[in-house]
Amino acid sequence: MAAFPDARSGHLGYTRTVDAELRDKVIVVTGAGRGIGLACATLLARLGARLVLNDLGCDEAGEGADPELIARAAAGLSASADVLPDARDVCDPDAATALTELAVSRFGRLDGVLACAGVTQRARFARTTPEQRQRVFAVGVEAPLALTQAAHAPMQRGGGGSVVVMTGGAAFQGQRRDLAATMAQAALVGMVRTAALELRPDGVRVNAVAPTALTRQTADLPLFQKGSARLTPDHVAPLVAFCCRIKVETCRARCSASPAHASSPTAPWRPTATSATRTRR
Repeated sequence: MAAFPDARSGHLGYTRTVDAELRDKVIVVTGAGRGIGLACATLLARLGARLVLNDLGCDEAGEGADPELIARAAAGLSASADVLPDARDVCDPDAATALTELAVSRFGRLDGVLACAGVTQRARFARTTPEQRQRVFAVGVEAPLALTQAAHAPMQRGGGGSVVVMTGGAAFQGQRRDLAATMAQAALVGMVRTAALELRPDGVRVNAVAPTALTRQTADLPLFQKGSARLTPDHVAPLVAFCCRIKVETCRARCSASPAHASSPTAPWRPTATSATRTRR
């Protein structure tokens, strides 16, 4: 059981719990150096998972690289979990295969992948360039797709597994000055729907999470400029952990981790009808 804060309580003193049977499960996490990726990796580590943590260490626009970022994140989790850092660019053609092979060679199996890496290239609709769209799509669509494809075979050999990818609410409602990310998030939802249907017979669950959280990519959005700073990445992590391990009955392809969908602070945590993507294992 892992405790996490409740944003609806007015302060962060309340907790709920999520039951996630993840001990010794092997999971690859991209974008794990900070923000939502790091929050999810931290919870997964506390729940006993063994992790391959990947992050290029670039800025929010996808420029530059800092391998020390993921090294520091891994060092911070190493006391409570078996973690392995990796600083490669997820857009490299061989990155997905290399990450899954790294997990199998180090830990002997692969049980899940969590794709949190993302970049933003904000511009007005009429001024968004092909280069901006291509960079956002490379990180936010092509990389999760390649990771899912590379993870399919080793997870199938191990009896099944879970894929969780980060999309966004803009995929369903649009967002000003963010055409590239909006298009990428919508494309990712389509990928998840198809993958969930096709990989289900092999025991591989595929989920998408559309989080509401304050990160470096969302800090300038009106929602977070009006006092919603309590919606931290830590509120997203429990639903991700839930999606990483559950066996459920129905099939959906939209998953929202906004605290607005949470149950009461005193009730056992469970996803609502709009808060979980589900495939049978």
